[in-house]
Amino acid sequence: MAINLYQFFGTPAWVQDLQTSMGLVLSKLETMMSALDDELATIKASIASATASLASVSTDVATVKTDVESLKAQIAAFPAAGITADQQTALDGIKDSAAALGTSVSAIDTSLQAVHAEASAVAAPVQAQQPTPAPAPTTP
Repeated sequence: MAINLYQFFGTPAWVQDLQTSMGLVLSKLETMMSALDDELATIKASIASATASLASVSTDVATVKTDVESLKAQIAAFPAAGITADQQTALDGIKDSAAALGTSVSAIDTSLQAVHAEASAVAAPVQAQQPTPAPAPTTP
C-alpha cells in the first residue's frame, strides 16, 4: 500500500501550479479540437455538395455530347449542291438545336463556377489560434 505524503504535509505549491497549468493546456487543446471538428464537418459538407454538383455536370456533359453528335449527323446529311425549302427548314432546326446546345454549355459553366467557388472556400486557410501562455509558477 502506497503512502501519500501529501495528505500529511499538503500539496506543494509547484504541484498546484503544475496542475493549474496542465488544466489550462488541456482546456485549450479541447477548444482547438472542437474548432478542428467544426472545420472538418464544413469540409465534408462542401465535398458532398461538390460531388453532387460534379454528378450534375457529368450529366450535362453527356447531354451536350449527344447534342453535338446529333448536329454533326444533321450537317452531314446536307447535300453539297443547293438547299431546298425542306432543307432550309432542317437547317433552321439545326440552328435551334445549336442555340439549345449553347444554353446547355452555359449551364455547365455555371455549375462549374459554383463548384469552383465551393472548392475555393474550402481551400481558404484556417486562422490558427494563438496559444494562451501558461501562468508563471509561484514560489512557495
